Amino acid sequence: MFSRQITPTLRWILRAAFALVCVATLAGTRVPAQPRKGDAPAKDPSRTEAGPSRGDAILQREERPATQLIVRTVIKEVKVGPNNGALVMWLTAGAHVGVTPLLQNKPGKPLSFDLGRSNKLTLQSLSPGKYQVKVTHPDFDPYTETIVIGKGEVVPLLPPLISKYGSVIVGGAPKGSKVALDGRDLARSDYETDEQGRIVINRVGVGTHELKVSQTGYDDWTSKVEVKPGEPTPVAALTKAATVTLNVRVRQGARVYLDDVERGEVPSSGVIVIPGLAPGQHRLQVLLGGFEPLARELALTLKERSPVVELELAPIAESSEAAINDNNPRLNWTPNSAGWLFDKQGIHVRGDATVLFKGANETRQFSYYRDFTVHLDLSLAGGRGAAWVVRAQDAKNFYMFELTTKDGRRMLNFYICKGGVLEFVDGRLVVDDIANPKAFLHVSTEARGNRFIHKIEVSTDARRQPRPLGDFTDKAKTFEVGGIGFRGADGMEPVIYGLHVIPAK
Repeated sequence: MFSRQITPTLRWILRAAFALVCVATLAGTRVPAQPRKGDAPAKDPSRTEAGPSRGDAILQREERPATQLIVRTVIKEVKVGPNNGALVMWLTAGAHVGVTPLLQNKPGKPLSFDLGRSNKLTLQSLSPGKYQVKVTHPDFDPYTETIVIGKGEVVPLLPPLISKYGSVIVGGAPKGSKVALDGRDLARSDYETDEQGRIVINRVGVGTHELKVSQTGYDDWTSKVEVKPGEPTPVAALTKAATVTLNVRVRQGARVYLDDVERGEVPSSGVIVIPGLAPGQHRLQVLLGGFEPLARELALTLKERSPVVELELAPIAESSEAAINDNNPRLNWTPNSAGWLFDKQGIHVRGDATVLFKGANETRQFSYYRDFTVHLDLSLAGGRGAAWVVRAQDAKNFYMFELTTKDGRRMLNFYICKGGVLEFVDGRLVVDDIANPKAFLHVSTEARGNRFIHKIEVSTDARRQPRPLGDFTDKAKTFEVGGIGFRGADGMEPVIYGLHVIPAK
């Protein structure tokens, strides 16, 4: 009968062992050990029948895992005399065990054992009494427990060793990444890569650590990881491709384009910030009314993650006085007047594309004017109307004036087009009979700053003198300089007979 008091952790194990012994005794047979698949046969402990007295012990080493089944079996297999006891311990290979008898709570001569590669220690023929068991291991916290061994009793002990280390498993890191732990770069021998391509760092001390993953072309990824005893700590390295933040310093109000995509308007600070750019070649363009368009090729690299580009815009030089070439009017239009009809009658404007005027002496894509007066001679074919643009920066940014007879109403409408989107600003009723198919119209537009003054003369009017057509103002001063041209909006197909631009002095 077992006589010692045991810890709650082992009570159920001993009860099970005791039950197995009783069953074996009643049956008159010996219960065999049941090792796991692959375990070596248990050594016969009978060779230690002549056990030592208190203070002496025999160390038996077996390469067998400490499972519950083995615990029950070994308790039954260890031979112990009626006046002695035994201790069986399952540990981790490499552990050191100290067993000290306590005589009247005073320590006696200690026993010391190094397990080496073994994971089990059996001490037979121990004198009954109280013992202090101390286990140390380089990878685990020290463990101490006081046990009592009774006469004829086999005491099993499975010390719950707490590991000093855990592991960190890093997933998602780009192939070939460098790893640093607590500021120390790890050598390739400090970690391994599993079948899933994850980085496995073993023997990481319990506690909080700072982990960093680095790879060329990616931003460094850092994270705090909490390592628990004997457990793997999985983390996902959420690395992102490294990018460049471009800072463009230029005049306020300028529109900035990168790779033909508008990135915004320069604020009052004079700097526009464009983040998230991939390294490589990029094309920068800057447009501002009154200034020459500027384009620059940029080579962005990760060596400079936040470069500053300073640009100086040059005022646009105004074009000289110009008119339509009577001999070859096709030469006066850019970028493409495809769809227009050129015949002896005049120029038939067709399609919704914006086409700009280019004087004979102009070397740029189209002629630029700040303040000017433009004279137009035209007729409204089919009575629908005509649309002309001024101060055009390009085919998507300009002022537009529309002379229309839509829905039976004669109107002169004023629009601002930004980024290809037309916005209605204002309109004026037209009293003259512009819808008369026999009428020839002479329209003048005088641009002075942000004000546009229109006059009209109709051939069918007996007075044959210019009359006010409409006076418009852009309070925002959206465009200060630009080109002049036409657009066949809403199915309009006016016929242009003449165009004459006179810059203001």
